[in-house]
Amino acid sequence: MPETVEELKRLVQSQAKAYDELSAELTALTNEHTDLSTSYTDLSTAYEQKSNEYRRKSHDYLVLNEKYEILRNAYFGRSSEKWSVDEKLQAALFNEAELASDSIEGESIGAVDTITYTVTKKQRGKRAPIPKSIPREEIVYDISEEEKTCRCGAPLTRIGEEQSEKLEIIPAQIKAIRIIRPKYACHVCEGSGDEENPAVRIAPLPAELIPKSIASEGLVSHIIVGKYCDALPLYRQEKIFKRIGVEISRASMARWIVNLADRLKPLLDLMDEVIRSGPLIQMDETRIQVHREPGRENHCNSYMWIARGGPPEKPLIRYHYHPSRGEEVPKQYLADYHGYLQTDGYAGYDQIASEEKITHVLCLAHARRKFDEATKVSGGSPAAREFLALIQKIYRVERELRGKELLDVEFVESRRSQTEPLLQKLKARLEKKSLQIPPSTALGKAVTYTLKALPKIEHYLDLACLTPDNNAAERAIRPFWLFRAKLNTES
Repeated sequence: MPETVEELKRLVQSQAKAYDELSAELTALTNEHTDLSTSYTDLSTAYEQKSNEYRRKSHDYLVLNEKYEILRNAYFGRSSEKWSVDEKLQAALFNEAELASDSIEGESIGAVDTITYTVTKKQRGKRAPIPKSIPREEIVYDISEEEKTCRCGAPLTRIGEEQSEKLEIIPAQIKAIRIIRPKYACHVCEGSGDEENPAVRIAPLPAELIPKSIASEGLVSHIIVGKYCDALPLYRQEKIFKRIGVEISRASMARWIVNLADRLKPLLDLMDEVIRSGPLIQMDETRIQVHREPGRENHCNSYMWIARGGPPEKPLIRYHYHPSRGEEVPKQYLADYHGYLQTDGYAGYDQIASEEKITHVLCLAHARRKFDEATKVSGGSPAAREFLALIQKIYRVERELRGKELLDVEFVESRRSQTEPLLQKLKARLEKKSLQIPPSTALGKAVTYTLKALPKIEHYLDLACLTPDNNAAERAIRPFWLFRAKLNTES
């Protein structure tokens, strides 16, 4: 204890000085801590920004890589979406864990069909016989009369023959048909004694496909089949005709085709009437380019539309060109139609299909195609394969029932009872998966598309003539889709 006031004063001063030093040290440490905290916050913010940027770039890379894989498969992969036997077995392996944990107890969602097949050795050297409908011309190669006598002097007896056939073709021939119409007149009265009839009598010309033209019905048919069925442009046909000895310009052929198209309009109107009279119309459209179309550049896109409908047992197919892909095209064509309309998911059909008189049916094959793409770009996604397996079961029901001889009512009832549970299961799994995956990935897009389209896909259960997809219309328009035919206004 301090003995004097002075000692106490010095002790207080010493303690105050020590306090000041500690206070200064604490302030310095506090400032340092604040600086470190600020630096840490800045680093944390920078790290978070970099992490977000990395996630965005990783996502962008995933999306771009999927697009690349889709394009690569479109160009170089097989076009069929059907699974081979090996792929079915792989599907069961890939999604085994997910299906086991996610499926209903006692149910095998990814079960693989048992397929029994026999491998037969292909017979070599056996060609198909020439059809009996082909006209025959017999050529006999016989031995000479001298050889028909045996050395012993007896004549040889015919005991059989050997036959073989070859195909021959007669090159295209062209001929001019000279039409001769004799004229008759009376040299006695010069027609005055029979005023009810003309003075000069001549047989009328028969009805002509294109009046005042050198083109016969056979020639015009040949040109049209060559152009529209065999993909022979008019300039090539012009060369072919020249090679067999006649010059027919492409301009003349084009005029004949246009003239014929105008004359066929009543037939086309009748076709439209028959198509719209049926319970179902399937529609599709594809992009084409038309050269030298008035008011448009050659690179502008035009569209070929197709309508398939009429009697379900014998439907008609109608092609219709239009420079636009707008909704006004189906709206105009279906103005007086009442029934079912089956299309793909193109939004141009939505407005006309929203009317009460039309039931819009979407295509399950488009959904299957999207899951097939997701499988290819993801290296065999178990989820995508699971959806494909479910869709495959729906198609299996359709295929099996189509193979039975059922009345329409029986078919619709059987299909609905077997297919509705599969569609409900598909919807439940789509809803669950939509909460687990990014919508911008290939699988996410497939899930989103199918989930949205499913209520309209289900309408195919209503009629026996409806199928799960719009493939019949797609097959009819595929020549345009595959070759992107560039039509020329020469025709």
